[in-house]
Amino acid sequence: MSDSPVIRLLETVWHSTAKGSWQRLNSSMSTALYLAIRAGFRFGLDDFSTISNRYRWGYWCGDGEGFYSAACGKDPNVSAARAYESFRARPAFILNGARLGIGDMLRWGDGADGWKDGEAAKITSFTGDSFVACTYAEPGAYNEKPKRRFTVSRKALKAAEKRAKEQGRKIWSIR
Repeated sequence: MSDSPVIRLLETVWHSTAKGSWQRLNSSMSTALYLAIRAGFRFGLDDFSTISNRYRWGYWCGDGEGFYSAACGKDPNVSAARAYESFRARPAFILNGARLGIGDMLRWGDGADGWKDGEAAKITSFTGDSFVACTYAEPGAYNEKPKRRFTVSRKALKAAEKRAKEQGRKIWSIR
């Protein structure tokens, strides 16, 4: 099977970046992958596995969630998101038809789950079947210690979305 356009782009960057600087190469690889995501390149389902195995992924990608968040962002690249989900063996968390990523803000809260009505919480991490969302004393002050921390399971998200629908409300996600 031939490589996808994403892998061909990264292969070109990997072999064409001026030698002698790991910092230059790592930055170029990260930039190229963001470019592929934002430009809407079609990703193969195994592309993130290939990238991880072939291009010293751990040196330039962090945990990879930034790439996933870019794929889920305002102008989503669904094939990139699905490839990352396959790589992590983690199904998407979908709210109002959109995938959630780190940095997304959620507003929900009817008191049933501990969130105050309309309180905004920022998604800060994912685990297999849940994510962590935190509230802060001052909205936008994310370098501070969180005021409250919620672990939201897939089941709890679906239940909250169902309650909101029954109440004629919507859980808002804000990018």
